[in-house]
Amino acid sequence: MSRSTYQFREARVDKKRLHAVWRGIGFLILVLLTIGGFWLAGYVLELNWQNQFIPWRIPRNFSIKVAEWAPAIPGKLVVQIVATLLIDIAAYAVMVVLYAILFPIRPGPTDAKQPRGKGRRSMVR
Repeated sequence: MSRSTYQFREARVDKKRLHAVWRGIGFLILVLLTIGGFWLAGYVLELNWQNQFIPWRIPRNFSIKVAEWAPAIPGKLVVQIVATLLIDIAAYAVMVVLYAILFPIRPGPTDAKQPRGKGRRSMVR
């Protein structure tokens, strides 16, 4: 036995559970972002191949051979998937920033106040 009187199983305050509908809406947003990003990537790449506006050259007609026994993967599809990932990351970042602006965190009565800065400190040691 120890000298501590700490009890591990105290009454916990359960957080509010997220409703299942909101989980479905989040999944739908992820699917729509991916499908929209894939479509937008294909559209932008096709426009770039017609009239080059991106400063570097993006290859179009090539294939990638992963293994001898596996079929070759078309290069256009690989470029479009990579562009889709970049578009999805940018769209998600914009969505998170807009959510943070529209719904800022409001501290509760038991939360500590934000620490104040001490002003500009000297860069000399």
